[in-house]
Amino acid sequence: MNYFNILMLTPEFSQGGTESYILNVCEYLKMKDINVIVMSDGGVREEELEKLKIKHIKVDCLKVRNLKNLFRAILKVRSIMKLYNINIVHTSSIYTTIVAKVSSVLINKKVNVINTLHGGPNKNIEKIAAKILNVFSDSVIALSYRTKQKLLKYGLNKDKISVIYNGIKPMHELYIKKSKKFIIGTCGRLVEQKGYKYLIEAASKINIDDLEFWIIGDGELKNSLNKMVDNFKISDKVKFLGFRTDIELLLNEMDIFILPSLWEQFPISILEAMSLGKPIIATNVNGVPEELGNSGILVNPGNVSELVVAIEQLISDNTMRNKFGTLSKRRFYDNFTIEKMCNKLLQIYKNILSNNFNYSLFK
Repeated sequence: MNYFNILMLTPEFSQGGTESYILNVCEYLKMKDINVIVMSDGGVREEELEKLKIKHIKVDCLKVRNLKNLFRAILKVRSIMKLYNINIVHTSSIYTTIVAKVSSVLINKKVNVINTLHGGPNKNIEKIAAKILNVFSDSVIALSYRTKQKLLKYGLNKDKISVIYNGIKPMHELYIKKSKKFIIGTCGRLVEQKGYKYLIEAASKINIDDLEFWIIGDGELKNSLNKMVDNFKISDKVKFLGFRTDIELLLNEMDIFILPSLWEQFPISILEAMSLGKPIIATNVNGVPEELGNSGILVNPGNVSELVVAIEQLISDNTMRNKFGTLSKRRFYDNFTIEKMCNKLLQIYKNILSNNFNYSLFK
């Protein structure tokens, strides 16, 4: 497999599903003796790359986007392509896709640019992405069929797109729950996208003893969300746990996992909860219905009353919780393991290098 020299190009290596995706792919590729390098502006999770002994080239021009940094990024990526004889760049954003393609043109060598569309700060990322990816990418991986349809609607060439669901290594199930309280938990950056203000408002309307809501993550809305909790006088009920590296332990403590996002692609946090057989409440956005299937409750984004009803229903109905937990775990192992994802991804790498890409395999 040493004909693969892959550069994973991403703006930063902070908290989030994109970073988990890259870590999972890198670990798998290394296991297959495939050369892989990560290039980013760094962040709180870069230590995880070090633990996996994945080479990480840290720069300071990929996260902050301006004309000066664009030129710097192109030159740096160009030099890495030449130095390590890169033949595939796998990007995680529209910006890094542009950087990769321009860099490849400047070295006058065929370097294949593959983008996985993870989403981002914009709700309608597909509308923005489609025409740009037509020009700057050789292949696009959509994380759900709903995303694929949106990209096609907005003009992406149908011959460039494939669908590969996210996959992860399963979390380890612990059988001793330490907390005596009923725990409803969520995990993600404290940003508008995650819809935490609606979860906090829903929590304020639920009067059940020995109930706690855990919000795991950090971000720009930390102060405003804390203030909201104070205003509702529910600081004894809603706990902000910050950025954590012991997600596995925290997920094991949860009785219900909830994701109230306003938009998503195919969230890894849901897969982590599914692997532990947790009953799940999530919003009906993009790839989430494909992810959950019949193994959880879907609510409309931003709808507090639906959140309240779903939460109260699952708390009161132990049979329903057990049913959803069993279904979610079964669905995870049938569809979303890291082996299933990476085997398909590896086939894309092979085919695109052989100039014999058969997208019908991934329709």
